[in-house]
Amino acid sequence: MTTSTPTLQEKARRLRTLHDESRILVLVNAWDAASARAVAAVPGCHAIATASHSIAAAHGYEDGEQIPVELALAAIARIAAAVDLPVTADLEGGYGDVAATVRAAIRAGAVGGNIEDAMRPVDQAVRAVRAAVAAGRDEGVPFLLNARTDAYLTGPPETALAASVERGTAYLAAGADCVFVPGCSDPRDIRKLVAAFGPGRLSLLGMPALPAPAELQALGVARVSYGPYPQAVDAGCPHQQSRDAARCSARPAGQRRPPTSVTDGTHHRAMSPHRSYRREGTPAAMTFDLNTRDRSATASDTSLRQARNSAAFWTAVGHARGHTVIRRRGFLAVAGDERAGLRILVQEPDLGREELAELIDLAGRASGPIDAEDPFSATDLSNLDMHGRQMPIMLRAPGAVAEATMQVIPVRTEEDLRAAEQAVIAAFTLSRFEPYRAGEMFPAALIHQPGVDVFLARLDGEVAGACVTTVEGGYGSHYWVGTAPAYRSRGVGRAIMLGSLVSITGLPVTLTASRLGRPLYESLGFRVTATSTWWSSR
Repeated sequence: MTTSTPTLQEKARRLRTLHDESRILVLVNAWDAASARAVAAVPGCHAIATASHSIAAAHGYEDGEQIPVELALAAIARIAAAVDLPVTADLEGGYGDVAATVRAAIRAGAVGGNIEDAMRPVDQAVRAVRAAVAAGRDEGVPFLLNARTDAYLTGPPETALAASVERGTAYLAAGADCVFVPGCSDPRDIRKLVAAFGPGRLSLLGMPALPAPAELQALGVARVSYGPYPQAVDAGCPHQQSRDAARCSARPAGQRRPPTSVTDGTHHRAMSPHRSYRREGTPAAMTFDLNTRDRSATASDTSLRQARNSAAFWTAVGHARGHTVIRRRGFLAVAGDERAGLRILVQEPDLGREELAELIDLAGRASGPIDAEDPFSATDLSNLDMHGRQMPIMLRAPGAVAEATMQVIPVRTEEDLRAAEQAVIAAFTLSRFEPYRAGEMFPAALIHQPGVDVFLARLDGEVAGACVTTVEGGYGSHYWVGTAPAYRSRGVGRAIMLGSLVSITGLPVTLTASRLGRPLYESLGFRVTATSTWWSSR
């Protein structure tokens, strides 16, 4: 008896049914025919999602529509041809022509897709949603649109929820079927988004802080996907995969591995986001490790370097502010007042039980907001009532830079330091430092700390932007690269980077990038080498 191949219309209806069912749809993303077949072979797999980041990387390109659209669509076509399941494609921002890209994706075999807003003005993003919906209708396929908003990835944490609600409701009204909100992981925000969009309309990105799929299902989430994290291990690296498989428990999607961390008396949760998706009896090479980044080794040298540089930077800031600096093997913490709060810098991917217990104690005694950086993305801090978002760590090799097109100076006076301080507070909307108190964020002692430099950019004689650099252990790092709101889209960010790189062109330089900043850094020679998880309290 033969089984007929389902038509595009049948696949599209099946994908819609999967979103209408009460069970959450769990999607492990594929990037080529082999990974698609491996995912499809897992019992309980009902659909395939593609990942633009992974497809681009497989062809030697960075993410962010750097890959030619023809190559991306050809990869989608190979994935769709390899399986009989519905395929939903990551179409980024539409590659300059949303309607044409959606039509081409449908002809390639996709019956659903993501279109991201990149935080463009809402009216522009709504027009893109309408164009995608109309393209599906024109092709005669009930294309399922998962409209993505990047408010949690690029905007200030305090405005992310409101911005996501505003944008998501507008996209649904324009015809989108779901709203994809990557970076949202706090159950309280998830409940509010479900309440705003309605049950079965919220889509989330699997990340270390995200609750398990069963919990998300109970909250009313429609689907969860894992973006660039899944990756089939290279057949030439069985040793590394064997180590990974031994370290991670294998279990079906939707189940957490048994907790391995300490308890504080009220919580007993795994302090690791490492989740493995594997079909029972499948060779280790078919395990999908959701903690894997786009890099050549599990323990990235860049992650370790970024950890050390962040520790050096925040040690300098802590000393300049007169705050308490706590240094342990696995972390460094700077305990400030009710405005500065507690800053945690994870220094190793394997925090010990005593260190985890101490973090719980420090968080419990913090007098202000809590922020943490984990450049290894290996420690789950959600039980400290924090939510996490992932950001790329970027590395620039030593090399000359062009001359800045505006005045960029190293800060040497207290007057210039105050100007830089106010520029950074405005650029990053740091409401915790409002009302403004001179010297609270950048004390006068900061510019006298070893290895620390503050830079100030001026345009037409007015303060336009600022940043801070640190040199530690033969590496440079950038922090708080900000443009004053009145000077955005005028080349200030590029100028402040060029001006601050001049003194460290002989060193490799790291930074952690926002989604909006990443294209600028890539144009300056930075490349993504690891992923950091940044945690914030409410």
